[in-house]
Amino acid sequence: MIFNFGQHHTEYPNPIARKEFILDFNCNTDESMHLSEINEIIKEMNDINQELFEESIGEKLKKYMSSEKNDWS
Repeated sequence: MIFNFGQHHTEYPNPIARKEFILDFNCNTDESMHLSEINEIIKEMNDINQELFEESIGEKLKKYMSSEKNDWS
């Protein structure tokens, strides 16, 4: 598991105009596998990434991400 995080300033060199933060989860394996196993392994790795992401964010962000109108108040 490789976990990168930080602030990503997409409008550099302009001053920061909005808050941005990147969470980057990556899984990899160097085990040999049969071609027929790849889809299942990708699904397992995605499940791991999703679980770690859910554990790393707060309830306010979860609520924001699940709301249709995305109202922070």
